[in-house]
Amino acid sequence: MRKELKNKSYHTNLVRRTYISKTNGDQRPLGIPTVRDKLLQTTCSKILEVVYESKFYETRYAYRKGRGAKDAVKHLGKELNYGKYGYVVEADIKEYFQNINHERLIEMLAHDIADRPFLKLINK
Repeated sequence: MRKELKNKSYHTNLVRRTYISKTNGDQRPLGIPTVRDKLLQTTCSKILEVVYESKFYETRYAYRKGRGAKDAVKHLGKELNYGKYGYVVEADIKEYFQNINHERLIEMLAHDIADRPFLKLINK
């Protein structure tokens, strides 16, 4: 894989698709990448974490290393009881990753990341 990345011939493998039943009777698609692709995804994720972790507010908990739902609930309890907030809004965008504008997302990444080969790899 290293050689393929260096000479820019790396291609992802097809993702195995399976479906998980939901409580309402629908099914949620689940993509299972190969170990090789998952390893590369994890490496890219670690690079992105270094770039973006410092840009997040301390009060953001979702999908962040060392933070979880219990931390968010503890912080929220303090804010609702003693802070400046008096309400909670929860939003869930249906099929978010199918509907997000991927071109705009890559533009946003390019604003903070100058490494074009890395951006091309993410775009794949």
